[in-house]
Amino acid sequence: KVYESFFAYANWAFVEVLRGRLRQAASLCHQVLNMAEQGDLHSEGLPVLAYAYATLSMVQLEWNQVDLAVHAARQSVALAEEWNQADTLHYALTCLSDALSVAGNIEEALAVNQRSMLLATNVSPWFVRISAGDEILLNLAQRDITTAARRFAEFEPMVKQRNSIS
Repeated sequence: KVYESFFAYANWAFVEVLRGRLRQAASLCHQVLNMAEQGDLHSEGLPVLAYAYATLSMVQLEWNQVDLAVHAARQSVALAEEWNQADTLHYALTCLSDALSVAGNIEEALAVNQRSMLLATNVSPWFVRISAGDEILLNLAQRDITTAARRFAEFEPMVKQRNSIS
């Protein structure tokens, strides 16, 4: 039952991020992480904790707590790698790439995003679209408009095809 509670709280936190209720989202993430620590479950590296750290990283970026966001995202990736769950690892890598980008470490952000793209191609077109969009934004952050435009042209047919199915 504990795992299910953690999962519910972590998903609720993400919903609160989407709703713009960042204090509530951060509070829920901290609740999950604190409950895991109090229950001596943190050392088990439960994959759901990766979601809590990744979502917390998103909130910290919004609050311009960039170093904390990078740290939380790295913790998320480390936990996700332990379990090798594709969806968890993709989410964690996406959050780490975003945090590194905001921190000004575009090269590392691109490398992390490349890793998420490789993972995405084996999982889901939806994940590919997320990673592709992030890659284009990172190219723009580098002021590499030529590469961004080329990558957009490569990914646009895939997006149009997917949108016609939806």
